[in-house]
Amino acid sequence: MESEELRRRVEYSYKKYGWTEEQKKVFERFIGERYANYKNPENTLRSYLDLLNQVVLEIKKPFSEITYDDLVPLLTKWQRDYAKSTLHGRKCKLKAFFRWESGDKNDSRVDKIRSGGYVSPVTIHDLLTDEEIVRLRKAAKDNSRDLAMLDFHLLWGPRPSESAGLKVQDVELRDQYIVIYIPQKKTIPRPVPIPLGSESIIRDPTFLDSVLNAYTP
Repeated sequence: MESEELRRRVEYSYKKYGWTEEQKKVFERFIGERYANYKNPENTLRSYLDLLNQVVLEIKKPFSEITYDDLVPLLTKWQRDYAKSTLHGRKCKLKAFFRWESGDKNDSRVDKIRSGGYVSPVTIHDLLTDEEIVRLRKAAKDNSRDLAMLDFHLLWGPRPSESAGLKVQDVELRDQYIVIYIPQKKTIPRPVPIPLGSESIIRDPTFLDSVLNAYTP
């Protein structure tokens, strides 16, 4: 069920930013599909609403008729005004929305938008020392489930909602790996491998090669 707070925010945005009727119709469909497929979509919907407010403020066209050339001035402004991480996030969301709207994952409009890669400057060693990692793994070593979950978080940094949403069917056992298929939350579903072993995989010099092999059919 849609929250009253979200509905107020949507209606306020429609009025403030001058959404056209056609634009509203498409976003209402987007809201409906999110509620139909996700348990708590409000945060995601708010972020898309904030993003699209900037689009509709500048471009008074149905979303289906917006071209890459229409988006260039807005993209240029973002490039000037936003930090790299924010810019990357906005471009990725914009591409995702237009692909959803057109039903075409190869939508030529967004293929031209270069979101690039973004790697957070924060590393695991900014959060935990080697000694703390060893102590955590030592505490979990007698329980294979706990150890797997710990390594899963140390290596891949899933969101809490992703961890909480894991089910037995999301885990696949292979000869040398546990492969966890992280359910879709804010990103597309993605498989992540965890090598099986008694030693800390954080220190394993062959780990990256193991990951590449795990992804190879």
